[in-house]
Formats: sequence, C-alpha cells, structure tokens
Amino acid sequence: MARIIIVDENDTPIGAKPREAVTADDCYRAAAIWITKPGGDILMAQRAQGKTSAGRWGAAVTGTVEEGEEYLTNAIKESAEEIGLMVNPKKLEKGPHIRTQSSGRNYFTQWYTYVTDMPTDVMELKKDEVAQVRWLSREVVKQMLEKEPKLLVESAPQWLPKLLKETEVEAA
Repeated sequence: MARIIIVDENDTPIGAKPREAVTADDCYRAAAIWITKPGGDILMAQRAQGKTSAGRWGAAVTGTVEEGEEYLTNAIKESAEEIGLMVNPKKLEKGPHIRTQSSGRNYFTQWYTYVTDMPTDVMELKKDEVAQVRWLSREVVKQMLEKEPKLLVESAPQWLPKLLKETEVEAA
C-alpha cells in the first residue's frame, strides 16, 4: 500500500504513513500541473465519482506525493496516469509552492506549468480519477471562481487566483 510523505510546517519530511492512516493533523505533499495552450486556454479536469470533490473542476493533473517520490517525479507520473499526457520534463516549469488547508486536509502543493495544444479527444483518462477534461478560456475559469465556485474543487480559492495571475503574462 502506498505511503504518503508527512511534512512539518516548513515542508520538511518527518515521516510517512499509509494513505488511509493520514489524519487532519498531518501535513503532506501534493504535486500539480497547470496546463495551458499557447493561446492561454486552461486544461481543467472534472474529478471522478468517489474522489474528494467528486464532480467538481480543478487542475488537470494533481497527485499526492508518495514515499520515494519528489514533487517533480510525482507530477510527471500523475500526468501520464491521469490524462495520458507524457510531459517533456525540460518544458515543465516550476511554479508556486502553496500551502492549502481546507475540509480537514492540510498539504503543500508544488505547482508546475506546462504548455501544450494536445486535443482532449486523444487524452487517455484514468476514469476512476478524472471524469472528463476540457480546455476552458481564462475568462470562463475566472467566472467559475467568481460566480460559481461550487463548480470548482473546494481548495480552488486558495490556489486558482495565484495561478491565473502568475500565468497572465504568458497568455497575453
């Protein structure tokens, strides 16, 4: 069974636990990739039934960092597993490092950014993780956050504004 890296308030590893033994008091690591098209559209994923925030939209690639992994290796693995996108590590750019605390969950996410124009119809989705993916304009994503936040994963208000702002120049 997978063991999750547990970290302190500075994101320094202090141990590992089986996934099912992680509690609200534990802080752990996650990796995520903010995927955009050259024109700025954002690849969003709808979470599969049975997952945290099921039916809601979030980043196309996210994963919990397991024992023996680093943020980067987890992000690359999750991209291939969840949506069938084999990212070129040389084109994966390190983004913000954000601590999220919501709904009894406490974790650090190392974000990466990646640009591709891969059509969604050729992506191979892991259906128990991702129900569907869509390319959405930056404006649609902003509107979701401002007017329909219940469509987004619960943690989105903690990271989405920062990613929209940090990638705004790239899309312009």
